[in-house]
Amino acid sequence: MLADIKEKLELLKEKFEDVKVTFNPQALKEELEKIDRSMSSADFWNDQEKAKSITQRRRWLEENLSNIQTIEKTLRDVEELAQVTQEEDLETLQMLLEEIQGIEKPIKELEIKAFLSEEMDSKNAYLTIQAGAGGVEACDWASMLLRMYKRWAERHGYEVEVVDINPDDVAGIK
Repeated sequence: MLADIKEKLELLKEKFEDVKVTFNPQALKEELEKIDRSMSSADFWNDQEKAKSITQRRRWLEENLSNIQTIEKTLRDVEELAQVTQEEDLETLQMLLEEIQGIEKPIKELEIKAFLSEEMDSKNAYLTIQAGAGGVEACDWASMLLRMYKRWAERHGYEVEVVDINPDDVAGIK
């Protein structure tokens, strides 16, 4: 069990290092300091739209730096504890396993942010669902897909707005 934990820990560390290289925490810190300097100027709030986008960027930088530091500390702590843990210490092994499982989600979230960090990645998306050929069953299936996508988006914190919908005469949507 200890060997499995150490193997899983190494995989998580590799994944985290890839994400960390993509984010470049040092560059994030420098950008955060630059933003802080610009925010301290007297005329910062004169352009409200620009100030809003800069404060949003600052929040994003601060959040990601904090997440990187937290994950790094947790991985380091788990690794140190795994090195001194004996195979017979089931309670500590269980705790290590829980810590590893708990750190997987934040690493995955950071990984997604790393890949979705370009200028247009934070913009809106449009999803089109069309029943096509297939009659009532296809229209019903299109309706199910719409519900499924809406629920997924809402669970993941996205705002959903149906722009246009064309209901079928019998069931579902066209």
